[in-house]
Amino acid sequence: MPLDPEQRQVREGDLLWSPGPERVAAANLTTYQRWLREQRGLAFDGYQALWEWSVSDLDAFWGSIWAYLGVRASVAPERVLGRREMPGAQWFPGARLNYAEHVLGRERPGADALLHAGEETPMAGLPWEVLGGRVRALGTWLREQGVRPGDRVVAWMPNLPATVVAMLATTALLTPLEWQRYYLPAYPAVGLLAASGFVWLARHMMRRYRPATAVAN
Repeated sequence: MPLDPEQRQVREGDLLWSPGPERVAAANLTTYQRWLREQRGLAFDGYQALWEWSVSDLDAFWGSIWAYLGVRASVAPERVLGRREMPGAQWFPGARLNYAEHVLGRERPGADALLHAGEETPMAGLPWEVLGGRVRALGTWLREQGVRPGDRVVAWMPNLPATVVAMLATTALLTPLEWQRYYLPAYPAVGLLAASGFVWLARHMMRRYRPATAVAN
């Protein structure tokens, strides 16, 4: 079939698409560059100049990203980079912050926080208010059971929204969550969060182990 005269062969390096002025103005990168001009007095002539600064002045760039994104820390970092060796670079040493606080601090009522689907369930959304409510309920229950910062909690769970809830609830308590799917760990833990089962390749895999400390989703 002959090619349409309006079409031409695409070659390496050809520009296939370019955003319009409105899209550029609304882009996150444009907003960040505006923030740099207003807050740090830094202006860059295009993306290449911004990129060169970001890789040549790591402390200034990543320090600005921390501030621009509004990272909240109960203890501020001592500096941006502790160790610069790669591998093994140490970022923001001394900082103390909570991942769950940042996730739930961006709740948007009326919007979905998660989209999930299973082998037997269609795509569905989990609203922010439902996710936040479940995280707070589980976190409260864990505290009532005596879970404290630094304790280890194991999650014996598949890829389900409930697993995300478990991760955020334990993270909010500054408690590490060890995720397991097929077997139970040999090391000690103060609690176990378990699913009743899951579907894998059209087979229902049921949990046979029934620990006294489990919370089934």
